[in-house]
Amino acid sequence: MSLEDLVREVRDRTERELLDIQKQLEQQKSQIERQTEEEIQKINAAEEQAATHEVNVESTRIVAAARLQARKALFEAKEKRVEGARLLLQQRLKAFTSTPEYYQLLQRMAEAAIEVLGEDTRLVVRKEDAGQLAPFLGVRVVSGRTITSLGGLVAESADHKRRVSMTFEDILRWKEDKVSEILSRQ
Repeated sequence: MSLEDLVREVRDRTERELLDIQKQLEQQKSQIERQTEEEIQKINAAEEQAATHEVNVESTRIVAAARLQARKALFEAKEKRVEGARLLLQQRLKAFTSTPEYYQLLQRMAEAAIEVLGEDTRLVVRKEDAGQLAPFLGVRVVSGRTITSLGGLVAESADHKRRVSMTFEDILRWKEDKVSEILSRQ
C-alpha cells in the first residue's frame, strides 16, 4: 500500500468519523430541541393551569363578597323597615294612651297585678294616668311617684320585695323576638 493510499484511507476514515459525529450531533440536537419544546409546553400548561386556578379562586372570592354584600344590604334594609315599624308602633301606643280603651286596659293590668302580688299591691303609673286611675283603684295608686313610659304601670308588693313591670316598653322587650318577627313580615 502506498503512502497516498494510506493518506486517502486515513482521510476517508476521518471523514466518515466526522460524518458519524455530525449525525450524532444532529440527533442530539434534535433530541435536545424536542425535550426543550416538551419542557416549554409543560411549563406553559402549568402556568395556564395556575392562571386558570387563580382566576377561579379570585372569581369565587368576588362572587362570595358580592353575595355577602347583598345579604348585608338586605339585612340593613330589613332592620330599617323593622325600626320604622317600631317607631310607628310607639307612635300608635302613645296615641292609644289617650283613648278610653287604654284606661280599661290599665284597670285590667292593675287587677292582674293585684291577683299576683296580693291585695296590698301598690301601683306606680304615669303622671297623666294617676288622675284617671285613682277613682277606680283608690289608694293603690302611689302618689308622688310616677314612671316615665309610653304607658302601662309598675306594680309593687307592700313590702317592696316583689315587683311586676307592665309598661309598654317592658312588654315589648319581653316579646321582642315575636314583635321583630311580625314587624319584619310587613
